[in-house]
Amino acid sequence: MTEFTKSAEELQRQAFRRTVYHIWSMIQAGLIDEMNEAEYAIAEILLEHPEYEDFFEDEKILDGRKFDAGSEVNPFLHISLHKMIEDQLEAGRPEEVRFFFESMEAKGNDRHEIVHVIMKVLSILIYEAINSRQSLDVDRYRSILEQCCNFRLDEITEILDRKIFGR
Repeated sequence: MTEFTKSAEELQRQAFRRTVYHIWSMIQAGLIDEMNEAEYAIAEILLEHPEYEDFFEDEKILDGRKFDAGSEVNPFLHISLHKMIEDQLEAGRPEEVRFFFESMEAKGNDRHEIVHVIMKVLSILIYEAINSRQSLDVDRYRSILEQCCNFRLDEITEILDRKIFGR
């Protein structure tokens, strides 16, 4: 990774964290009605994650605190992945995301939990792509979601770990 790429990634990370901080500040000030559509979409996700509130309001964290991927959840990455999945659902692309979601919802599963399972699939594939220095395998993403439609939501994490990702 070049210094330029590294600094561009750092700037992107900082920008997203500042956006989260700004939106969280608006929520705290009771200004939800003044948010634009993009801010409101992120606000909805933030409000679903009270366990991360301390991070959202910690201004010191904005300039790049790193999170240890092996031992702690990065709340900003979590929110970012949430937003990616919500955007995919809204766009209906890839269509397997929408199909998986609707299939799980028809089985009575909670929206938030369904999104988290999709996030797990996507995050593992992103991690694999980064480690292998390859592009995200979108066809594999689609295939995994399609395969998972046949299972109960509570079975999918084990199936992902055991059968699909061979862990």
